[in-house]
Amino acid sequence: MVSFCMTKFSSKVTGCALGLALALSGCSSPSKGTPGPDANWLQRMDAALRQATPALQVRVQPAASPVKVGEALKVRVFSNTAGFVYLLQLDSEAKALQMAFPNAVDDANFMGAGYIDLPRGTWQLPARGPAGVFYLMAVISPTQLDLAALQAQLAYGRFELLGAYGASMVPLRLAKP
Repeated sequence: MVSFCMTKFSSKVTGCALGLALALSGCSSPSKGTPGPDANWLQRMDAALRQATPALQVRVQPAASPVKVGEALKVRVFSNTAGFVYLLQLDSEAKALQMAFPNAVDDANFMGAGYIDLPRGTWQLPARGPAGVFYLMAVISPTQLDLAALQAQLAYGRFELLGAYGASMVPLRLAKP
């Protein structure tokens, strides 16, 4: 089972050695509007990529790059196995890692082996500025992840995935409009 490892935020996490280590190391609450003390998003995303299960192959492919600030992004996520898709977006200043999919408009994130095109339906995936490089990360998990736990992690500068999952990340150039 894939779960998110957090401290102080979820009573569902039990037996998580990393959570215990963070708690014992003095994990403090961030000040309002500021990520946690160690919110180095690219390092955390890279660590998740390195810890992914090799048999669960995932690839994320943007429809275009570069993309202009304000344009809607379109991506295709490929997977060699069925599972639940999660798409995260790191802004061009590497300050905010956000869950782009599933979301309040489209939460049907199960896919069969093959590919899924996002966004679909009425929601859009905007390219937020400023100009520079931003990143999209796709995660495929055989089991659903706890979205509330993930949102809490991201709000406090954390991003840890445990269990079996596949992951892929792509940098995209964001140009001025």
